[in-house]
Amino acid sequence: MILIRCAAIAIAFCGTVSPAVAFASPTTIVAQSTAEDFFRDGISKVEQRDYRGAIAAFSRAIEADPEFTIAYYNRANLYYAIEEYEAALEDYDRALELEPEYVSAYINRGNLRSLLGDIEGSIADYNEALRIANENDSIAVDPQVYYNRALSYADLRDWDSAIDDYTQTIALDDSFIPAYLNRSLAYLNRGLVLSQNDRRDSAENNYEAAIADATHVIEIVPEAAEAYGNRGLANAYLGNTEAAISDLEIAAELFESSGRLDAAREVIEWIDRLQ
Repeated sequence: MILIRCAAIAIAFCGTVSPAVAFASPTTIVAQSTAEDFFRDGISKVEQRDYRGAIAAFSRAIEADPEFTIAYYNRANLYYAIEEYEAALEDYDRALELEPEYVSAYINRGNLRSLLGDIEGSIADYNEALRIANENDSIAVDPQVYYNRALSYADLRDWDSAIDDYTQTIALDDSFIPAYLNRSLAYLNRGLVLSQNDRRDSAENNYEAAIADATHVIEIVPEAAEAYGNRGLANAYLGNTEAAISDLEIAAELFESSGRLDAAREVIEWIDRLQ
């Protein structure tokens, strides 16, 4: 059985798990003026999008001051951006050795671990980032962290935890459309699991919740093909065949018009099964 899932990177309104490459400036100026100079040169090169030059500059800053935490963090972000992932991991690791409460480093390393398939490692990093943020009033809790952890839980097919984190994302930012869209999919998947375990009433409640979330997305983003697809499948499982076909036809048209032909074909197969 093929389900329509919100793609985390390919579809703009679905959000992203890519790193927030926000380059930090030092909060405390290091003793060596050369390290500071190299660091500033690195920031300048980032602004010019000369990422290789920035990496070289941050490397010189680290050579001048081997405990220059922010230089490791910025260099890690650059390695991530140019897809040199092992080097990025090493720098995130070093930044966290030097500053174990570095929330942004945990978040970005979690994102990278998720990308590399280390799902449990990504969840561990998000857990640490959220623990530190929730224990420190001066650190704002970013809803994106809950959202990214939800995606990791979904990869593990832990629908309960995924739904909890999508819900927490929405509690922090009720305009976070990707959370509604992916929560609709998680409800749909949890409904299938419950149905397979002969818990039909609970399954139907989840299908209805999936419909509610998908409808919310459609009201705000009318071109959200995945939302129509998720709502169509939920209606199909509830036995609402006419409504299911109607939504799936719209989903197929939207997928086709945006060039996502494989997704369109999947939806058409579903329509054929229902007719």
